[in-house]
Amino acid sequence: MSIASEAIEALHEAADAYNNKIAEINSRMEEAEADYQSKLASLTTLKYAHRDTEVRSYGNADWGDGLTTDWWSMRGGVSIELTLSILFRNDSSSWGGAYTEVLYDIGDGWISIGHSGFDGPMINGASAIPTYTRCMLIPALSEDNYDVRFLLRHKSYDGTLQVNASRNFSGEHFGSLLQVIC
Repeated sequence: MSIASEAIEALHEAADAYNNKIAEINSRMEEAEADYQSKLASLTTLKYAHRDTEVRSYGNADWGDGLTTDWWSMRGGVSIELTLSILFRNDSSSWGGAYTEVLYDIGDGWISIGHSGFDGPMINGASAIPTYTRCMLIPALSEDNYDVRFLLRHKSYDGTLQVNASRNFSGEHFGSLLQVIC
């Protein structure tokens, strides 16, 4: 092998090593960009809250509508953390309590997530003024960005259920609350 051939072969090996190094650097840059975009997306957390102070009474025959939110913009592909805090009043001295159903609408009509059963504010033998609080994680409702609204519906166990009633609170910051974080 001549000196020229050896030099050309050495140049090819150096070029291959250089190209491999550039490919490795590009791969690391792509990983760093993806990590940066992920961290950036986590900084844009969306938070919404709807406070409701309207007094409502519910029977035990049918579900009745309660708090309804405005339309809120959500990021696609991201789960929603939903927190409820509902001010109940049950003026019965027998078994009494409440069922709460959570529904959402993304433009196709109301869809139920499910209901609480009579968990939480169920009381026997005393009138009660409990606050029902629940937090739930709802899987992403769409892979694309979307708008959503929520509705709470209630039903009484014994026909004596009221929401936001006779609690002697004042001001718009006291009342039932539905809050979401996305």
